[in-house]
Amino acid sequence: MHQNCFSRLRFTTRFTARAFVVAAIALASLASAMRSHAETLINVDFNSSSAPFASWGTYTGSGPLGGGTWNGITVPFDGQGGSSLATTSLLDSTGASSGASIAITQLWTSYNLDTTTAANIAAGLQPLMADYLYLANEATSATVTLSGLGASTEWDIVLYAAQTTDHDSAFTIGGVTKATTDPGAISTLTEPGQYVRFDNISSDGSGTITIDWARNGNAISALNGLQIMAVPEPATAFMVAVLAAGLLARARRRLPDVEGSRKSGRYPG
Repeated sequence: MHQNCFSRLRFTTRFTARAFVVAAIALASLASAMRSHAETLINVDFNSSSAPFASWGTYTGSGPLGGGTWNGITVPFDGQGGSSLATTSLLDSTGASSGASIAITQLWTSYNLDTTTAANIAAGLQPLMADYLYLANEATSATVTLSGLGASTEWDIVLYAAQTTDHDSAFTIGGVTKATTDPGAISTLTEPGQYVRFDNISSDGSGTITIDWARNGNAISALNGLQIMAVPEPATAFMVAVLAAGLLARARRRLPDVEGSRKSGRYPG
């Protein structure tokens, strides 16, 4: 009798342990998928080929959303204006393919600062802030299109737009407009001095986010680079929490009440 009870106890305990292992693996897999999306960060640094001033290279530091690998995208200088950026694939901050891409229409051209002007920018920030795309003359606005982001996903976006003075830009996403101020020498990155930030921006059903870039009442408006980072989906986080609670509750119900059984005499103490 006692042997049979203990056998049932061992079986139930082993079954519950296996259930815990399976539940843990399932939760770990789901959490890993959530982290993979949530940790997706894409960094872009726009470069120029404007002679006679040498390129400042591609930025390797960090911004408000983090650091890692930066996509150095060069738009050739065109003294006549009328440049654009064709659809360009993007790497994520780990150097892996992100599946996302960027395109820009109707900008004027790109530019590298001379060393005298660039001296007003902290050395570590020169690769990001001393070269840029810009709007000027009849190019009063442009459209920045980010594609391949996943349908109806949410992203935080940072847009860098400054030179050392009066090259600020205005950006509009989903009807909300924010503008940089470009107040002068750049020793650190500040908002809205050198960048603006938009949080929880949703892509459309095709996985696209459109950014309207416009001159901000000045002759030249810059775009030095941008960052875009995925935001965890609240529905997925809620699903994980509910699943975890359900699995734990079920496992607890299946655990044998050893103490109660001892008191009732079913199992010896």
